[in-house]
Amino acid sequence: MTTGPLPIAALIAWLITVSIGGYMLRTWIARGGLRRQRATGVGVPPPVVFGHAGAALTGLAVWLAYLGSGWDPLAW
Repeated sequence: MTTGPLPIAALIAWLITVSIGGYMLRTWIARGGLRRQRATGVGVPPPVVFGHAGAALTGLAVWLAYLGSGWDPLAW
């Protein structure tokens, strides 16, 4: 496992970012999300919303894999 303050600080930054993104996604869904967009035609297209969330979760998973394995190519 990789140790030191910098990898842990990066993990904390990832967790804060994922929390904010999760809040935004939850708020978008709670306020109508797809139904509202289809009705008005205004807003970010659903593939962009879900693609962004998927990319963020993939990035967090890769960083966690790096912290667990210490394999440098995962650190990108």
